[in-house]
Amino acid sequence: MYYYFIVNPVSRSGQGMKIWEQTKETLQKKHIPYQVFFTQYNGHGKKLARQIAPQAVGHTLVVIGGD
Repeated sequence: MYYYFIVNPVSRSGQGMKIWEQTKETLQKKHIPYQVFFTQYNGHGKKLARQIAPQAVGHTLVVIGGD
């Protein structure tokens, strides 16, 4: 299983990044393969999801910080 993450690093006053850091630590400890994308502007998460979805068939897409 491969994981794709879309992270809004500034969501909820930076909580998105804190949650991502904790998640990343767990993924690395357990040697779980992943790729992360950070949003950079309003609507960017939606654009990233459309780009990632075709490659993510059979894998998992996770969104952190969806304000």
